[in-house]
Amino acid sequence: MKSLLSMVAVCAIVVSSSPAMAQTYDSPEYTDEPASYIVLCDCNTRAKRTRIQRAIVRAGGEVVFAYSELGGFAVTPQWDVDETRFVQKLVRIPGITSVEYDGQASIQ
Repeated sequence: MKSLLSMVAVCAIVVSSSPAMAQTYDSPEYTDEPASYIVLCDCNTRAKRTRIQRAIVRAGGEVVFAYSELGGFAVTPQWDVDETRFVQKLVRIPGITSVEYDGQASIQ
């Protein structure tokens, strides 16, 4: 019984680590969903957070989630917004320190 369990565990590991089974998405064009970005900012007060959130909306984005511990937001562009220009607009907002694509990460 012990050897049968060991064999099942080994098979599960081999199947789950098989390159044919793995799917990775490096860029947003593989999904129907708009890209999501992690925007970090110098927003340690309510007034700064509100000002930056409003600027994100004016740039064509939507704040999906606020990361109070990190000092930032998860942001998606509106459907009719060019994503390259959107990111350029985000970077220029005073107080924003970083804009990174929020995607799946994997080690291969």
